[in-house]
Amino acid sequence: MGKWLRLNTIDRRKGFVAGLIGGAVGVLVMQAYWRILPQDAFDWLPHSREPVEAARKLPAIEPLLGRRYLPDEAAAVAVGRTVYRLITGRQPRSLEERDRLRWLVLWAWGLGSGVAYGATRTTTRPRDLAGGFFYGLRLWFGDTVLTGLLGLKPDPRQWPLREHLLWLTTHWVYTFVTTQVTRLLYRAL
Repeated sequence: MGKWLRLNTIDRRKGFVAGLIGGAVGVLVMQAYWRILPQDAFDWLPHSREPVEAARKLPAIEPLLGRRYLPDEAAAVAVGRTVYRLITGRQPRSLEERDRLRWLVLWAWGLGSGVAYGATRTTTRPRDLAGGFFYGLRLWFGDTVLTGLLGLKPDPRQWPLREHLLWLTTHWVYTFVTTQVTRLLYRAL
């Protein structure tokens, strides 16, 4: 009984550090995934470029704070642009500046999510693989629905199936890597 209690007693400080590093590795692997994934990776699915039929039947997502995104702008760019405007009082001037802000937002999100995962985990067992699966679903849901509610993305009912699959697999790449690196580091520390 004592050995079981020691295995399941989680040190939140160790979890914080392991999650921070796990989140960083997760973001790096996610960036590599975006670079190597072909643009037409999900086009083999029927109707992959059309909005998901079942999603059209759901109620519309109306932004609570008004529309914050520009046409063809990712949520991370909208967040970066909005925060930049609040801090400096002006809009980013170039595409390069907007891209740097996007990566800063993605890194902040990735490190913050990793820290939250590491600091709140309850076990160091290999079941983190399943945890990575459900963690990815939660992050995808937040990135899809909550960003729509905040006006950072268009209503997800308009997205084609390939976009939903791209973002879901992207979140899974991040969460599977983050959970496994965090687990391994936690055990090693």
